[in-house]
Amino acid sequence: KHDVNDDGFLDMPIYNQINIMNRWQYTNAEKGFVSFINLKFLNDDKQAGELDFNPNNDKLTTNHWGSEIDTKRYEVSAKLGYVNPEIPWQSIGVQTAFSSHEQQSYFGLNTYDITHNSLYANAIYNSIISDS
Repeated sequence: KHDVNDDGFLDMPIYNQINIMNRWQYTNAEKGFVSFINLKFLNDDKQAGELDFNPNNDKLTTNHWGSEIDTKRYEVSAKLGYVNPEIPWQSIGVQTAFSSHEQQSYFGLNTYDITHNSLYANAIYNSIISDS
């Protein structure tokens, strides 16, 4: 805990953060397939407030002012593409992504909890029209 200016409040939050990310890729040029899968995870916990603030005893009370922000985020995305080996200017692909963001927090006596989910999908077809 740091309070360099002696005002009784933390100068920077106490925090714990975990980030995990992995990506897999598969390519088969002979058959024309390309694919990617990405996974991400974030867990971020922060505590701020007075030096004597103890969340076990003081959360949402007027004993000591404090705040906590606990965030969890999950993300998954994928791409799948096919390029016709016999007609290389002709291809089709699909992209998808999903994210989930959950945050539980309070600032003094005020709570602020959110949940947000997002889904994205896209399909692409590419070819030559006529004889261009």
